[in-house]
Amino acid sequence: ESGLKNAAENIIPKVIEGLSWLVDNWSAVSTALVGITTGLVAFKIAAGISGVVDKLRASFTAAKAAEEGLTVAQWLLNTAMEANPIGIIIGVVAALVAAIV
Repeated sequence: ESGLKNAAENIIPKVIEGLSWLVDNWSAVSTALVGITTGLVAFKIAAGISGVVDKLRASFTAAKAAEEGLTVAQWLLNTAMEANPIGIIIGVVAALVAAIV
C-alpha cells in the first residue's frame, strides 16, 4: 500500500505538470499535429498517384506491344498480297502495256 501511495505521490505531480505544459503550449502542439497530419495525407496521396502512374506505364507498354504486333501483321498481309499470283499477273500485264505504249 505504501508503495502504491508513494508511486501515486510521485506520478500525479508529473502528470499534472505534463498536462499543464500541454495546455500552455497548445497552439504550438496543435500546429505540429496539423503539420504531421497534413504530411501523412500528402504522403498517402503521393503513394496513390505513384500507383496510378505505374498502372498507366504498364498500360502504355502493353499498347506499344500491341501496336508493334499490328505493324508486323500489316507487313505480313502486305507481303502476302504482293505475292498473290493474280497481283503479279496484273503487274506484268500493266508493265507490258506500259512498255508497248
